Amino acid sequence: NGRFVYFSSQEVYGNPYSKNIPEQTPLSPKGFKAMALAQGEEICLNYRNVQGLDAMVVRFDHIYGIPDKNLTEDNPCFRMCLEALMTKKISANERHVFSMLYLNDGIELAYKAIMEESPKESCYHISSMEAINEYELAQMISYKMGGGIEIIDNTIGEYYRVILDGDRYREEYGQKIFTNCEKGVEKVVKY
Repeated sequence: NGRFVYFSSQEVYGNPYSKNIPEQTPLSPKGFKAMALAQGEEICLNYRNVQGLDAMVVRFDHIYGIPDKNLTEDNPCFRMCLEALMTKKISANERHVFSMLYLNDGIELAYKAIMEESPKESCYHISSMEAINEYELAQMISYKMGGGIEIIDNTIGEYYRVILDGDRYREEYGQKIFTNCEKGVEKVVKY
């Protein structure tokens, strides 16, 4: 008895999307990590359908936060902060659009779904749905660092937008984001 919860991420969607991505959108993983996440999701949902296992998939949208000591993070905020500290420059592509979710908010929101006795769905997206592009994020980081960081406009390629649609979650559980993007970036910069 009990519920098996599989934590996944926006990485299972490797293609750009013009609108926020709802849960029923077919996966399009690109790369080894994204494929492994997608396969894990499929296994969980197959066990749910075939064996009747109480399983849930929770996809987080660009999780970021204060990293553990001596560990690197794989999110745009951490990468840009690190680049700024090492080179006094940040490369940014204005055509890369995403939404960031502070780790503590993600944990709080996931807990609500996990603890629900009878969830309506087997898959939920948890997202702030607050769109930001790399250039805007770089400007925010530079400002929070007190300036003096050169932003290199690296805008090339096609428009690439990946933002999870958190409406299903919001309608069923309600949602309050405590740490918006600006506050979260400030916390990471201070760290």
